[in-house]
Amino acid sequence: MKKTKKVIFKGNAEAIKKYNNQKFLDKGVEFLGSIIGIIIFVLIFYSFQSFKEYWTNKEDLKKLLKQENQSKLTRFERLKIKDNVCKDFAKDTISRGDENKECDAIAILRKRIDDNKFGFLLPDKLKQDKSFKTANKLIPIKDKKVNNNLKKTLSSKKELEETKILKVKKETKISGCLEGDCFNNFSKKNYSNGHYIGEFKNKKEDGQGRFIWTSGNEYTGEWKDGNRTGQGTFIWTDGAKYSGDFLDGERTGKGTMNYSDGGKYTGDFLNGERHGKGTLTWSDGNKYDGDFVNNIRDGEGTYTWTSGDKYNGDFVNNIRDGEGTYTWTSGNKYIGEWKDGDRTGQGTFIWKDGNKYFGEFYKGKMNGEGTFIFGEDNSMMIGEFVSDEINDGVIILPDGFKLGVFKKNGKISYTRVQNTNQNIDLLAKQLKRNNNLQTSRMLLDISKSLMGSKKNRTPLNLNNLNIGGGFLSGSSSSGMYKTCRYSSSLGTKTKTVFSSAPCPMAY
Repeated sequence: MKKTKKVIFKGNAEAIKKYNNQKFLDKGVEFLGSIIGIIIFVLIFYSFQSFKEYWTNKEDLKKLLKQENQSKLTRFERLKIKDNVCKDFAKDTISRGDENKECDAIAILRKRIDDNKFGFLLPDKLKQDKSFKTANKLIPIKDKKVNNNLKKTLSSKKELEETKILKVKKETKISGCLEGDCFNNFSKKNYSNGHYIGEFKNKKEDGQGRFIWTSGNEYTGEWKDGNRTGQGTFIWTDGAKYSGDFLDGERTGKGTMNYSDGGKYTGDFLNGERHGKGTLTWSDGNKYDGDFVNNIRDGEGTYTWTSGDKYNGDFVNNIRDGEGTYTWTSGNKYIGEWKDGDRTGQGTFIWKDGNKYFGEFYKGKMNGEGTFIFGEDNSMMIGEFVSDEINDGVIILPDGFKLGVFKKNGKISYTRVQNTNQNIDLLAKQLKRNNNLQTSRMLLDISKSLMGSKKNRTPLNLNNLNIGGGFLSGSSSSGMYKTCRYSSSLGTKTKTVFSSAPCPMAY
């Protein structure tokens, strides 16, 4: 059978030729089909790309055309869209040497959409006003002369309107505006001393915004009518930082100031200064909590040193002045009046060893009338003090024995108390219990009547008194300590005490 077919094909040249032609035609059709399929695939692919570009440009255009009542995220997004759209524009302007030409992102997006094959899908509300393009779409008029005149008229109107629009744009363009309209939207504006990026209202900074000065200082926060007003943060180039309330460009209200040296203040501000109640902590750890007036400690407050010492009371012009209490870490304590930073006026000083003084002070020392009680034996000195030493008064020993004391020719002298008054013993006991300044004053009045006039006083010969330790005859200070000298019939003895306390009158 195969042999017969082979013979037939060999003997029929015309059939062979027809078969070969059909085979070539079939392969040609198959190849053409493949080419058409590839073309269709490429067209579909590029159509998809074109539609994707159209959709992206349309969405960006919608965002840029939105006006007020936008969220902060959308405004930042608009700036990002503008940056992306204007990249190629910036390259072209630089290559043409026209760097100052402003980029119109909306116009670029509309042009891209118009050039896209899917541009016909753009909604009318997003299309550019085409009222002046009607000249190209006129209904044909048979009279050529009328037709030409009408086209010229419409063309002139178009040019006039475009001129007016250009003029308005030039007039309404705000100087220094870099991005946005700097009118009622989120924009960026340049100034001679820096630049601002944030919200605008009626051409003024209003809402949230940030200003960076050419010096490097910067403010981020709320604005009102072109001023820093509301909550905000100001950072200086030296590292100082303020966070809190602002009013009309000044730190006013509650806030916290971190200083470049490590100090910190939290409290009230007025026109950029510490004013009102607040707490100031220095970089060395010292701390003040109280009243401020124009950056100055003025009023009531508490000052605490890193050593542990503390003052609580009145301040005037950064200085302790008025009524106040000073407590030392050593245990000593002063309660009373202050002047120019020193203990001056009426006050009470209590030592950690139990000694107490009630009376007058001057420049940190016992000066004036007062009463001193020795904590060791409850003996008392009542009278006039000069530079922490008794100058004229009465001594009451633990057993109630009383002696007059006064200084004569720079030396301490003693005299007998001629008169007695039972009230002095009662007041002395009361003072030891209550630590009362009023009781001390009453004791002073009685002691004056007991002493009498200095002219009538006769110095007492201490050698005639049988006292083991003796009475104070003198003292000398050296640094923190004082040496007290005592004389009696048995000789001379000494005792060492703190320099801030007087020597006991008897030993």
